[in-house]
Amino acid sequence: MVTPPLDESIDLVEVLQDRPDLQLHAAIYRWAASRFETGWVIDLGSELGIGMTLMAQVNNQVKYIGMDSNLQIIKQASDIGLTKTRTIQADGASLPIKSNVSSGVSMVNMLHLVEDPEAVLFEVRRILKPGGAVIISIPLEKLMDRWKPATITKHLRQQAIGLFRNVHFYDKLTNPVTGLEWDDLSRQGILLCVAEK
Repeated sequence: MVTPPLDESIDLVEVLQDRPDLQLHAAIYRWAASRFETGWVIDLGSELGIGMTLMAQVNNQVKYIGMDSNLQIIKQASDIGLTKTRTIQADGASLPIKSNVSSGVSMVNMLHLVEDPEAVLFEVRRILKPGGAVIISIPLEKLMDRWKPATITKHLRQQAIGLFRNVHFYDKLTNPVTGLEWDDLSRQGILLCVAEK
């Protein structure tokens, strides 16, 4: 069954206000967008493209490309018509992009799901331009057995510092659209990291 295109007048802010469980998720995307410079930004694990839509509301100077390994969800995103952004099927450990071309990469609630997180980080570093940034968020309560909450920050810090410069972990976040603030993200179950090439 094909879902009809969404009415373009739908306001994601209103939709998200009705879903408090998604407000922090949306805030991370919007916060990420405010940090990206002009150019191409890749949203790894883009699913339906909602994250790209949220980012475009904050930063329309960026061209977004969604990538997801799940072809079925990419087709569903196209059928729904929520985003007009291009989404392609790709494995995060082998991205179909030239080296040094992306000004940013967002990986919101994605890195903890992949088979080889280190390989994904290597690929992200490869495609980023010098000075480009990757924004990583990991939901601590949904970690796989191989990533324990007690060691995840240390593990990610070691991997990121080995590949990137200016690695920062954030524990506070303000949604640039709604003004909602979150203090102590780790208590909210979120690990948030920004690393630059």
